[in-house]
Amino acid sequence: SAPGYLNAPHTPLAPLSTRLLTCGLPRPTYPPMTLVFCAMEKFSEMRAVNMLAAQEVYDLYGNVIRRTLLAVGGYECQEFNSAYMIAFEHAADALEWALMVQETMMEAPWTPAMLSLPGCATSLSTEQPGLLLFHGPRVKVGLYQGTPVKVVPHSTTGRADYFGPLVNRAARFCHAAAQGGQ
Repeated sequence: SAPGYLNAPHTPLAPLSTRLLTCGLPRPTYPPMTLVFCAMEKFSEMRAVNMLAAQEVYDLYGNVIRRTLLAVGGYECQEFNSAYMIAFEHAADALEWALMVQETMMEAPWTPAMLSLPGCATSLSTEQPGLLLFHGPRVKVGLYQGTPVKVVPHSTTGRADYFGPLVNRAARFCHAAAQGGQ
């Protein structure tokens, strides 16, 4: 089964009730951790071309994300429209996971219908004939190590939710700087 709230990095240090913070107790200080955002490129375009095949791509992509998280001890905080927010205690684990996702995405059983969608075609190297560069949708990943300001259960999912500059920076590295395959 999926890890619960108390399995997420730093949640044992966080108060479970905001009332505890209004009682005059000091806010907890958290050690550094690593947040990762990852997103599939061109998902909206895929849906516009073939909704059924795009849903199959989305499902297989989600399976890759969740399966690889269990292998390296990552924690899924949120998922929205093919973008995930993932928490790790250690940057090395986050980096290992990011590389594992890229490799696993290339090995996933993409069907011809899926590979025909925007951003999913197989791509071979022009410099080294036969070298596979991409196979299936491209996933961009941004990670950042920092200290959260606040850790609370998400208001609707109950999953751990992190706040502070590390969240914004990891999201920007993913959505503004990274390209699919990075």
